[in-house]
Amino acid sequence: MQRRPANPAKLLGVILGALFLGLGGACQDKPKEQPAPEPKQPSFSLFAFSNLAGALEPCGCQKDMLGGVDHLAALVDDGKKQAPALVVGAGPLFFMNPSLDESRRTQDVWKAEALAQSLEDVGV
Repeated sequence: MQRRPANPAKLLGVILGALFLGLGGACQDKPKEQPAPEPKQPSFSLFAFSNLAGALEPCGCQKDMLGGVDHLAALVDDGKKQAPALVVGAGPLFFMNPSLDESRRTQDVWKAEALAQSLEDVGV
């Protein structure tokens, strides 16, 4: 059986047809962009913190420490501008240990009093 040589005109027609079909699909109208939905305002914010243990400001000795009471106050103030907020604390709040070391008692009590006043100002 003898094979016939391909007709160059037919081959060119097939190539051009495939090319036009491919380009035709690429030239479709772009879909209309829909505007992004308006972000919803929060209806309520909950701020929770734990393990203050009488620390008024970060000591730099703990991992993942973000800030002190002043940072908490700024965060809560910003949150209250957007929605009603509740602030709660858990864990050792004023003292790390249930009993105070007598040599540091006065300082620890003063820190606890200052912390209590700061937290009251924040709304805890």
